[in-house]
Amino acid sequence: MPLDARSSGTLYKLAAQCLEDSERWFGDTGASRSISHMVLALCGEVGELANLTKKVDRGSINSDSALFKHDFAMELADILTYLLNISGMIGIDLEAAYHVKRDYNHERFTAARDARELAHLGDAGPVGDVRSDDSGAPQDGS
Repeated sequence: MPLDARSSGTLYKLAAQCLEDSERWFGDTGASRSISHMVLALCGEVGELANLTKKVDRGSINSDSALFKHDFAMELADILTYLLNISGMIGIDLEAAYHVKRDYNHERFTAARDARELAHLGDAGPVGDVRSDDSGAPQDGS
């Protein structure tokens, strides 16, 4: 059951497809039914993405190259596949969860941004406590 009516159900359907593929390709190993295996595999794929990113950072791969973009896309697809497998095993609609989490983050980070802006305004000191004449020199108000 979706967590949020804004979900199209696409990721939920893809999760079912990923689970079917895993069972067909790896069902004889038990890995297709192991959440811990899927989480470890996900971590491995994230590591491969990090390795590509490291190579760009050190300058040995050009991030504008077609080869890099292809390899990066394939690692992202591997990550998505494991995320979909895990969500499918648990029965979570990732798209619905995304909308719920985005709403939460919107409220959380909007409030934090507003607090930072108020704090920044406070750095200038209270407004109206000190008056000055046209020369900018403070006046004591008496």
